[in-house]
Amino acid sequence: MQENTNLVPAIVKTHAILNYMITYDTPVTLSEVSNELNLPKTTVFRLLASLSGLGYLEYSPGSGRYSLGPFLITLGYHAKKRIDVKQTAHQYMKELAESTRETVKLSIYRNNIIFVIDTIESPRDMRITVEAGTMFPPHIGAAGKLLLSHQDVAVITSYLSSPLKKLTEHSITDPILLGKMLDAIRDGEPALDNEEESPGIRAAASPIRDESGRVIAAVSIPFISSMYSEKEIDLLIAKLMQCTDSISQIIGYRGVK
Repeated sequence: MQENTNLVPAIVKTHAILNYMITYDTPVTLSEVSNELNLPKTTVFRLLASLSGLGYLEYSPGSGRYSLGPFLITLGYHAKKRIDVKQTAHQYMKELAESTRETVKLSIYRNNIIFVIDTIESPRDMRITVEAGTMFPPHIGAAGKLLLSHQDVAVITSYLSSPLKKLTEHSITDPILLGKMLDAIRDGEPALDNEEESPGIRAAASPIRDESGRVIAAVSIPFISSMYSEKEIDLLIAKLMQCTDSISQIIGYRGVK
């Protein structure tokens, strides 16, 4: 990789220190930073002292350790306000559509309705089309079940107690069976649509998470059932998960700690 000569060395070192502290999420000593990043202690001391004085870090004289400071919370708050999940996800969705040659859609959950807020159409001549603005009931389809499974228990209980509309013979309208499926999805099982919304059409969905780990949206791929073997579906799901993992990381998700 070609070195970027426009980067300021002191800022590069500062970035390395902050990234190290974020990665390990624990207070650190001057020596630990110096050893981990292979930087002179005098350099590390000046940077840590400056970052502490500006509020980026906090220093504990008793332990001799530095931790992330309150000003980073302010920066994060203002950065978060400017992050739009649709804008962030769009390019990754385009790459996924090109890689899989399938339509890719982005959905959110609001008031017991699944809203499709963005779509990238398949480059195939014969393709599945879903327009942005389309609405689905949460118990129908991969994205719907995924997003419903991550709602509060009270929301799920209330939804399961209401009549569940059947769109095809494969739609899940038994609240007990649907509840078990939601539990499995929340525990990490793939979210799939087995021709529940349209005959001959299946789908897979994967979650986008924010910095707290909360599921805020789902990316899904609908596909024609007859065109895919189970092994090919597994490969499709793997690419889908790579896409949503990348989007989640951009938003701030760092995985379960």
